[in-house]
Amino acid sequence: MINWPIYSKIIGSGLYLPEWKVTNDKLIDITGIDSNNEWIIGRTGIEARNIGLANETNATMAVEASRKAIERVRAIDEINGHGYSPIELIVCATNTSCGAKDSRAGFPCVAGHVQAELSDFFVEECGIFDLQSGCTGTVYALAVADGLIRCGDYNRIMVIGTDKLSDVTDFSDRTTCVLLSDGAVAYVLSRSDKQGFVGHRLHGDGKKAHYITSPLIERRIIYDNKRILSPAIVMDGKKVHEDVSALVADIIVNFPEDKALNPDGISFNEIKAIFAHQANKRTFTHAAKTAARRLNAGNNITWQDILNKIVITIGDHGNNSTASIGPGWEKLIYGQEPLQEGDHVLM
Repeated sequence: MINWPIYSKIIGSGLYLPEWKVTNDKLIDITGIDSNNEWIIGRTGIEARNIGLANETNATMAVEASRKAIERVRAIDEINGHGYSPIELIVCATNTSCGAKDSRAGFPCVAGHVQAELSDFFVEECGIFDLQSGCTGTVYALAVADGLIRCGDYNRIMVIGTDKLSDVTDFSDRTTCVLLSDGAVAYVLSRSDKQGFVGHRLHGDGKKAHYITSPLIERRIIYDNKRILSPAIVMDGKKVHEDVSALVADIIVNFPEDKALNPDGISFNEIKAIFAHQANKRTFTHAAKTAARRLNAGNNITWQDILNKIVITIGDHGNNSTASIGPGWEKLIYGQEPLQEGDHVLM
């Protein structure tokens, strides 16, 4: 018999970032793009990015992040005095194929590779599927997993965000190659009698799909001077910056009255941290200034107050799409000054 209401909460997570750290100067040296360290930092806030080696794939990164998350969950189960409870469903958010030689078109799914590699930690007929929704995919996947647990269908679900963007980057295009990177993050959600997720607001605008596309081109790869015929990310950077800045500002300004995202009426001042997609540091600054101007009718909130709540890691790791909130989460959950139970965060 199910005791209602049911909630879900994140009980463990794992992060995998490729060991190859490519600084701006190294990237310029390898690719020969017309740029410099100061220009890249000034335009993006990025000083270095993690790039997977040729033998690393989207699937192998997802496996390593998942392995770390499971290790942490097993330790928690042991502390709580009961055996490990296996995961029943894997939801993987990704925009790039798993990378295996027989999976270039995006199937079999990345979630299936994780299940196969770590099968001892999942139920025998564990559900598996990939979800694609751009850089927001992990937030979508978390909302899906939360809903499935809260309706009583599952006890434990793994959510993964993984992308090897270097496999779809033209390293002769300085407008994109300075931004993009690789990585994976994994979360384990479990049924709980205490509230974890408070609310969700999923947003999209298909009319702006042309802002970021992936045409088939002769793209330059980073490992050597070769060009290969492959899909590559092409982006209208100005349009993306303007649109994302406005959207982030809207979320912050409307948060107190947003009944879907914030049904409990939490004030903005109660938010301890904002885990936002690491698109561009300038985007955060612009959004914070815009939100502060709109909020300051009767509110004493500065744009620095807003910016200080946003966890910014793009400088060290670049933009690794669905995995981009992973480094910040790792820092504030498992770092030297972790968030405390009961703290409110916005993702």
